[in-house]
Amino acid sequence: MTLDIFLGTFGLIFISELGDKSQILAMTSSLIYRRCRWSLFLSGSLALILSSVAAIGVAQLVPATWVPVLQKLTGGALCLFALWLLLQLWVDETEAPNAEKLSVEATAWSVFWTQFVLVFAIECGDKTQYGIVGLGLKYQEYWPPLVLGASAAFLLTNAISIWGVQYISQPCIKGFRTISAVTLFLFGIALGRFT
Repeated sequence: MTLDIFLGTFGLIFISELGDKSQILAMTSSLIYRRCRWSLFLSGSLALILSSVAAIGVAQLVPATWVPVLQKLTGGALCLFALWLLLQLWVDETEAPNAEKLSVEATAWSVFWTQFVLVFAIECGDKTQYGIVGLGLKYQEYWPPLVLGASAAFLLTNAISIWGVQYISQPCIKGFRTISAVTLFLFGIALGRFT
């Protein structure tokens, strides 16, 4: 029974995370911070796992009146991050060859904490969390395989996102970064319900 729960949870989470906003964020960040891929992987994975555990334990404690405010804040943060990505693309394109870059030198720790906060925030109230809560309610006595299955799926999708993106050809990267930034912006609008 526990292997079935592990595999079922793994499959559900893995499939639902493919193409999700956290995966797009991981891929986009990996293109920008190529030297900090381990920081991105560890922070994104930790945020995904902790958000799932929090979904099971804390979801009942958040007052329903806070949910719309939290969604707007998270959506706004995602929109701002996407606009910053688009600004960086524009600066990279228009700057003179010897001009100073607008981007700040990133340390592994600054990348870690930025990615952690963004991933944790955008996963709050995500479909994956709802799925985990539903599975947790159905299999209350089997929470270890639920947590392990979800964690394994998150680790795998995060690794695919961060290291798989390096195989995108150089001419495609600018287009991919633009599409990713616009997609993140649209996710932010949808999450914040700014329409």
